Amino acid sequence: MRKRLFLFGLIYCFVSYLLSGQTTDFSKVIFDKNGSSVQVYTAIPLPNNGIILCGTSNRLGIVIKLDAHQNIIWNKSFDNNIPNVWPGVVLTNILSTNDSCYTLTGYSYNSDTKSLQGLCFKLNNAGDLLWSTSFYAGNLQTNSIDQTFDSGYILTGYSTNPSAPYSQIFVAKIDQNGVLQWSKKYSKGDHQNYAYSIKQLADSTFVLAGSYEIANPFKNKAFLLNISKSGEEIWAKSYFSEGKNEHSYAYDFLETKKGYLVYLNSTYLSIMETDQTGNPLWNKSYSAYVDGNLKGFLPGISAYSDQNYLLVYGDGIVQTDTTGNISSTSGLNIIPAGIFTTVENKIVIYGNGPRIGVIAKPQASRETIGLIQLDSLGYDSGCAYSNTIEPIGQVLLSQSINFESSKGVVAASNNFIESTMELGIRDGCIDFIGAVDDLKLKPSVLVYPNPSDGRITIESATNIVGQISIFNASGIEICETELKGYTSEVDLTNQLPGIYFYQITRDEKVFSSGEFILK
Repeated sequence: MRKRLFLFGLIYCFVSYLLSGQTTDFSKVIFDKNGSSVQVYTAIPLPNNGIILCGTSNRLGIVIKLDAHQNIIWNKSFDNNIPNVWPGVVLTNILSTNDSCYTLTGYSYNSDTKSLQGLCFKLNNAGDLLWSTSFYAGNLQTNSIDQTFDSGYILTGYSTNPSAPYSQIFVAKIDQNGVLQWSKKYSKGDHQNYAYSIKQLADSTFVLAGSYEIANPFKNKAFLLNISKSGEEIWAKSYFSEGKNEHSYAYDFLETKKGYLVYLNSTYLSIMETDQTGNPLWNKSYSAYVDGNLKGFLPGISAYSDQNYLLVYGDGIVQTDTTGNISSTSGLNIIPAGIFTTVENKIVIYGNGPRIGVIAKPQASRETIGLIQLDSLGYDSGCAYSNTIEPIGQVLLSQSINFESSKGVVAASNNFIESTMELGIRDGCIDFIGAVDDLKLKPSVLVYPNPSDGRITIESATNIVGQISIFNASGIEICETELKGYTSEVDLTNQLPGIYFYQITRDEKVFSSGEFILK
């Protein structure tokens, strides 16, 4: 009998161990119990199926660590002790280091220089601060960090100038203790320069992705810049489309066997594969818009097995094969900030809320963090939905360019006030404030056809003298038209497929509201 009980106990423990490492699809919302806003900038997976993320809460930089079941293990907040000044501390990027710690970047306000300073600091596995470093050079914002082969770090972002070019890219190399080893600034064009991502390559050099602006005629061009271990330019390429009002930005990239797979916002969501010196091999564009600079959250790309890539954009995700052909698409009830895959090859999208619908309620607009884990097709039970994204025929051009380099940034130590927050986590999706359901209005007009090919008719039994406002799924007003008579028509053929909301007002009062689908 004892042997049987012992054997049963062993089996129970073994099964419990296996189950503890497995995760199911989930949708979670992280919120502050005291009503403060919390927002995520970057989240990364941990080896045990946990997640660690960084971001901001009002004036505080925040770090939150979750276990494999999405329970909060610990959270830390960091304050620069300068009240009534925005921003206080914003943490934009986090990475898991080779010694089981975490290194973060971001920026904060400095009262001595009265400008923004770049930040980099390291936490141990329990969230205790090990060291911190600040960088100065005008208003400076740090966007990306990568650990280097010597256990140090490479960082990039941009800093402002009082004269043209009005912002420059900066790169800083620090050792494993945060001591600055070298730094340089780079600029191209006569207006603005931005760097969004940096990574060390197998040959120990670095590649940056970003954009630069030309003032006359005004245009943004994406770029890749390859620099040596000491910051000397090796090669640089720009990418752009021919359209007069079309702008291009390179937000992220992956290293491939052939070269680089680049995530681009070129009016539309785009990806491009290049060779090892940045020459384009192919590019694909899709009928989706990228809200890349929405509150500073930068979209990204993730490898999904050896045969697929995942792209996150303003309203959803696109899964493609290795040549950019669409495999599947999903819409998301979240404002995406990024995407990654877990050790179990699950898809996790992280982002922020609330989404704003037709009519917003300020008292309900507390900002929260959303996490959605999807199956391999990109669907879950409630926070993702089927949508349609089509390929479009957009050609991206390329040319070789050169950047001007100059003296970099200055490093100094800093002091933070560390504390914890009262955070909660619940199942479900982020709030959709001011959605049609909030209005509780009976339909007094007909809006048809639904779904529509882009031309909708508004018909009423009474004579309407008012206006119709139409909003996309992000709550952005995309059309406002006067209504007169019993029947009116609105042309939305230039809009992307998806869910749209309408609100009809008369005498400054809401007369009717609803939703429709563009196919």
